[in-house]
Amino acid sequence: NGCATVLHLQMGVLPRLRERCPDALILVRCYLPNWAVVSPESWAVECAAIYRWCKPFTRHITFANEQDLAAESGGAVGATETRPISREDYERIAWFNGKLLKHFRRQDGTADAITHFPALSGGHQADDGILGYEILRPTIDLYDILDVHLYPNLDKPIDDTWEGAARIDR
Repeated sequence: NGCATVLHLQMGVLPRLRERCPDALILVRCYLPNWAVVSPESWAVECAAIYRWCKPFTRHITFANEQDLAAESGGAVGATETRPISREDYERIAWFNGKLLKHFRRQDGTADAITHFPALSGGHQADDGILGYEILRPTIDLYDILDVHLYPNLDKPIDDTWEGAARIDR
């Protein structure tokens, strides 16, 4: 559909991908297996270097993935199968992404980056009555684009508002 996401670990494919898909929106996702143990400032420096390398092929970049899942933070932050995400978890996600973006923008060659707030895992944003996106809103607003992960149930009618593939177009 003219869109692709490439982990920074796969960025070597960008020249060929751009050649084959000259008009595609390509997002580079800088990926950490445990974002909670990395300083946002040091990760911002690494992400800036990644961005500068990728810039001839795309200006779209994001710095993490599904930070609301404990599996992405070594179990320190986020939801598990038995533990819902907490307000403090959302606040930590907001702090990390705000600090990271601020430091990223201070790095040479990043002013033209189109930054994406990392996508969260669907279904966790309202656990225990907490509306996570509202807690994250001030930080999300610092970014150019809010990424989302949609997982439609393909056995549902395509026009089903909540579970059909039509969600992709909304």
